[in-house]
Amino acid sequence: MLVFSRRRLAALAATATATVLLLLWLPYRIPVQPSLSESYIFGFNNHAGIAIIALGALLSALIAWRAPLQPYTGLTEQPLPKSALHQALAATLLVNLCLYLLTRRLDGFNESIYLVDRIKLLLEGKVIYRDFEFAYGPLMLYGPAWLCRLHLPVGDAYNLFWIAANLTGVWMAFKTLQWIDAPAPGRRLLFVLLVCLSLLAATSTGLNYSLIRYILPCFLGLDLYRRLAPINRPRTQPPVILLALPYSLAIFLVSPEVALSFVLGISVYLLLYGHLRLIPNLLAYLAALSGIGIAIHLAQQAGYFYTMNAFRTGGLNFPIIPGPHILLFLLALGFSSIYAAGQICRRHPSGLLMLLAVSAAGVVGALSRCDQIHTFMNPLGLTIASIAIANQYRSFGKAFRYATLAVYLVIPTLIGAPALARSFSRAALPSLFAWEGNRTGTALDRIVFRRMERSLGPTLARIKFDNYKTFATGHLPADLSPLYGYPAGTQFLAPFGFTPSRFGTAHTPQIDEGYFLEDINLINDASVQRKVAEIAAHPERPLLILPGREGSCVRFGDRAMIRSLFLVPYNRPAQHVGETLNPLCNYILNNYELKLPDTPMRYGYAVWQRRTPPPA
Repeated sequence: MLVFSRRRLAALAATATATVLLLLWLPYRIPVQPSLSESYIFGFNNHAGIAIIALGALLSALIAWRAPLQPYTGLTEQPLPKSALHQALAATLLVNLCLYLLTRRLDGFNESIYLVDRIKLLLEGKVIYRDFEFAYGPLMLYGPAWLCRLHLPVGDAYNLFWIAANLTGVWMAFKTLQWIDAPAPGRRLLFVLLVCLSLLAATSTGLNYSLIRYILPCFLGLDLYRRLAPINRPRTQPPVILLALPYSLAIFLVSPEVALSFVLGISVYLLLYGHLRLIPNLLAYLAALSGIGIAIHLAQQAGYFYTMNAFRTGGLNFPIIPGPHILLFLLALGFSSIYAAGQICRRHPSGLLMLLAVSAAGVVGALSRCDQIHTFMNPLGLTIASIAIANQYRSFGKAFRYATLAVYLVIPTLIGAPALARSFSRAALPSLFAWEGNRTGTALDRIVFRRMERSLGPTLARIKFDNYKTFATGHLPADLSPLYGYPAGTQFLAPFGFTPSRFGTAHTPQIDEGYFLEDINLINDASVQRKVAEIAAHPERPLLILPGREGSCVRFGDRAMIRSLFLVPYNRPAQHVGETLNPLCNYILNNYELKLPDTPMRYGYAVWQRRTPPPA
C-alpha cells in the first residue's frame, strides 16, 4: 500500500481536476471523422478524450513513482467458498433456461438475432468474414454450428452453446478471484457483482455479452502468472513463456479487440518479469511473438479485423461525459496507474499487475462506446484490480465497492427494467398466438390489440397486430415470390433486413440481405458504399423494405438517451447531421420506385422495383 505526502496528494488532485476540465472542453474543439455515432453528431472527438485521460493516468503514475510503501495491515478475507460458486452456477442456469424458453420460438432475440442469422449463413456454406460480416471471434459461430450436427435446430444449438458459455464464464470469474494474490476484502461482493452483471447481460441473449468474453484474458493471464518463476529466483522456463501463444490464439477465437489487448499486455509483462536475460527464455518469447504475429497477419488477410477497423473510425461512439460511471472509471484508472507505477519501479510482479497489463488496451474500447456495460466489462481486469487496490485503504475501499455496485448494477437495472419488461412481453406474443392457433377475437387478441391501440392508434395498431398474428400462426412459404407478385423463384434483396416477426430471424436463401445484417455495424462511409454496391450489382432483384425505412437514413442525435446513460444534463447543440447512411437511402430513392405497398399478408414489407429508364 503506497503512502502519499500532502504534496503528492495535492498533485494527484490537481491532475484529476485538470483531466476532467480538459475532457469537458478540448475534444469538442478537434474535428471529428464522419461516422454513425452520437460523438460525431455532437462534435466530440473520442480520440482526443482518450489521449487526455491517458496523459492524466501517466502523470498520476509519475507522481506516485517511488512513493513510500507501507505493508497492508487490514483483515484478509478467506477464499471464496465453493458454495458461492454452486449458487452462482444454479442461478445462471435457471435464468438462462427461463430466457431460452421465453424466446425459443423467435430464432433469436435482441443481440442473438445477429448471431443466429450469421450461424445460418455459415451452415449454408458461406465463409465467415469473407461472405458475411461478423464482429467477433469464429468460436461464437462454429460452436453452435458444430452442435447442429447433433440434429438440433439452429436456435436450440445456439442457446445450448450460450448457456454453456455463461456457466463457464461464471466458473472462470470464481477462479480468477480465487487467484488474486493481494488482500481483497469484499471478494464476495465482487463475485456477486460479476455474477449479477452476467445475469443482466444474459437478458440480451447474446454470446457477445457473455461474461466469458471478458473474463477469459484475466483467467489465462493469471494462470500464466502463477506458472512464472519468482522474480528473485530466475530459471529457464521456455514452456511457460510459450503458453502466451496458445492462450492468445484461444482469445482470438472469441474476440479480436480483447485478444489484441491480451497480446499487448502479456508481451509487456513477460518483457518485465519473464527472466528474458536467460537465452532459452528470450528465444521462447521471440518464438511466441512470431507465432502471434503470423496468426494476426493471416487473420487480417481473412477479413477478421474488418469490423474492428471500422469501429476505429468512431462508429457508435458516445461523448465521454463525466457522469457517475465515467468518474468512477477515471478513479479506477487512477488507482490502477498509481499501483502499477509502485510495482514496476520496485520490480515487484503481482497478479493484479498482470490483470492490469492484459486489460490496459481495453480502455480504448471502454472510452469509445462508453456506456456502463462497456466501461465495466471491456477492461474487466482493470475493474477487478482497481477494486482490490482500493480495498487496501479500508473505509475508502468499502465506499468504492458499494459505489461500483450502485453505478454499474443497481441504477442501470432500475432505469432499464421497464423497457426490458416491455421487450420480453412482446417477445412472448408469438408463442401465445401460436398456442391459441388461428382463432380470432379471443381474450388475448383483445388485450394485445388494446395495448397496441393506446400507443399507436387504431390504424397502425391493426397493421402491427395483423403482422404478429400472421407470422405466429403460420410458417413462411417455401417460395415467397407469389406473395410479392413475382414469378416463382424470384430472388429479392432486403437492404434493411427481413424480420417478419420484428424479433428473431426468418432467414431464407431467397432473400439476400448482403454482407451486413440490416444496418448493423454499417457505421462508416466504406461500409455504406459496400452496401450500395451490392444493390447496384443486382438491378434485376426487387427490394423488400419496411414502410418509411428507405427515407430514414438521417440522424439528429439523441440527447435523451445520453442523459439516461450518463445521468447528467446534456444540452449541447448538434454540430453535424448524422448522414453516414444517406448514400444508401438516396440510391434507393433515385433508382427504385414503389411497386406494391405493405400489407399484413406480406409481413408488413413493401416491394420496390428498379425504375425503367426513359426511352432514348
